[in-house]
Amino acid sequence: MHLKLPKPFFTFPLYGMFHLIFTFYSCAAIGQQETASKTYNYNKPVERWVFDKELKEVSGIQRLPNGNFLAIEDNSTHLYTVKLLEGKATIINTWDFSEVNDKKTDIEDVLLQGNKVYAIKSDGTIYFIEDYLAQKQAVKIKTELNDKNDVEGLAVDPKTGNLLLACKGDMLDKKADGEKAVYSFDLRTNKILETPFLLVNEKKIYPSAIAIHPQSNDIYVLSARGKPAILVYSYEGKLKYKENLDRDLYPQPEGICFGTDGSLYISTEGDRGVAATLYRVQ
Repeated sequence: MHLKLPKPFFTFPLYGMFHLIFTFYSCAAIGQQETASKTYNYNKPVERWVFDKELKEVSGIQRLPNGNFLAIEDNSTHLYTVKLLEGKATIINTWDFSEVNDKKTDIEDVLLQGNKVYAIKSDGTIYFIEDYLAQKQAVKIKTELNDKNDVEGLAVDPKTGNLLLACKGDMLDKKADGEKAVYSFDLRTNKILETPFLLVNEKKIYPSAIAIHPQSNDIYVLSARGKPAILVYSYEGKLKYKENLDRDLYPQPEGICFGTDGSLYISTEGDRGVAATLYRVQ
């Protein structure tokens, strides 16, 4: 004798309801992840400061704990301390951290770690200053990179402490076609790791600066050549989003950094009738 058990009336409707709820919240969570990192309104900066004329070709910036900034520019090995006052980024201190005999200096970015300062030349030469407050001369560190790689950006990997070198030019891998790379430089061995830290595959993107978000570890890459843009990657290297920048505001954006609270600052060289300018966006 076979007993026919009553079919639970709630099985399919309840399963369907749970499935619908799960799908809804999963999609909502994915949508939040995709938009959570896009928190800056780049083309509507909330503050603006004009640099002194000596920094017309400002190529790197770092915010100091007291609210002042370190800045460098393409054509010299000067390190500038800049104070923000009533719409002006005013130089309050200058010193030369290295003797350079090259006709073209091409210092492209600066990085602050405590009192230590690193600067990068386009040919991959790293300048290391043990204590910038003592205004000491820099030690030069050669890397495997050269002029063809055209290094433009400098940051630090928050997990390993390695330096990150963003290249606008060729990759070390001669077989690579059209890709741009961010390389990891191990300060313990003074060697570049063979595998790039980040690959930039987007067309017409030429990295001009790089910074790591102090809270999310997201990687922010500026591109100045052609149409200015900013790209944001996860620490794992996945592109989260890309946004074009207003060329009237950012004719040549080459500096980017964060405050410890996540405030974002972008500097642009002077061009197209616009003075070299520092912006804060939120």
